Amino acid sequence: MLVCQLSLLIIIVNCILLNLFRRVGNGGRIGREHSLLMKRKATRVKRRESILALTEREKAILRLKTDGLSDYKIAHKLKMDTPKVTRARINALKKIEFARADLQFVDGLIGHHPHR
Repeated sequence: MLVCQLSLLIIIVNCILLNLFRRVGNGGRIGREHSLLMKRKATRVKRRESILALTEREKAILRLKTDGLSDYKIAHKLKMDTPKVTRARINALKKIEFARADLQFVDGLIGHHPHR
């Protein structure tokens, strides 16, 4: 459930960021420092966009991990090698951290524009 909510949250953040980037590209009224920051962020988002979403395997691993299974037991259940399960789990957690950082970034932007 938590993983699904995080996936949805990632999609929402990406939509918000894309709208803000379009606004900057069209001469929107955002301060110069925000504009430069957002252009840099847009480049990073584009680079990460294809790897940002959790894969089905990562979701399955996180679901089983929340059920209390060890990486070894998850590997056995999914017919994978244990190191691959560990790597996929770590990658999924990194993606979640990136999403959390993006949300904090967007929250900061919204906090700077109370008229919205």
